Amino acid sequence: MYYSILQYKFYIVITYINRELMDYSLHLKNVHCKSGQMNYCVGPTGPTGPTGTVDIQEAILFFQDISSGDAFESELNFDYTTTINNGLYNWMDGSSNSSNITFSNMASSTAFVELYAHCDATAGNNGSDNYIFFDLSAVSHNTNSLGIVDIDTRSVTKGDQAHLSFGPSAYKVMTPTTSNNSLVIHKNNTYRLKVKTGREYALSEVKLIIKLRNL
Repeated sequence: MYYSILQYKFYIVITYINRELMDYSLHLKNVHCKSGQMNYCVGPTGPTGPTGTVDIQEAILFFQDISSGDAFESELNFDYTTTINNGLYNWMDGSSNSSNITFSNMASSTAFVELYAHCDATAGNNGSDNYIFFDLSAVSHNTNSLGIVDIDTRSVTKGDQAHLSFGPSAYKVMTPTTSNNSLVIHKNNTYRLKVKTGREYALSEVKLIIKLRNL
């Protein structure tokens, strides 16, 4: 008789707990289920997986101001000092004014690259076409790859000073290349930043932005 009373009291306590919706846990093989969420059970924490990383290498390269009294086409001189103080030095083969852009030091044999350019432009009175082109012009390149790498083009209004952006354009960088890869950049190619205008311009704060991701 005494045993039956204990059983009854235990049943009342359990019933009361359920009626009040108080959470309880069933500890069985380190699995925990809450009474209010019987379909939600949490097992033991599994091992930690490898950390995901994206190998992106960037450059912000500055070049010297340039101007002409009429339409012109010219390679731009690299400005190492301004780059060190205000940009990110990468993807250059030296620090002189005539240094070249190259991807020969990239870690993989294949990569994805984005190119942007920027300049402040003031138009003069001479010339008639309001265009400015920026591209990478090859100093040396594999014949099965691009000798001219287009970035983008923008036009400006005559006589106005404008902050101009160019790009992005995207390319595949790789090695080796064959005759089927004529639209890629070979990783060992070397380039100079070149500008072409359709009228008189003074260009300042010229910079090239490069984002490369190894594949």
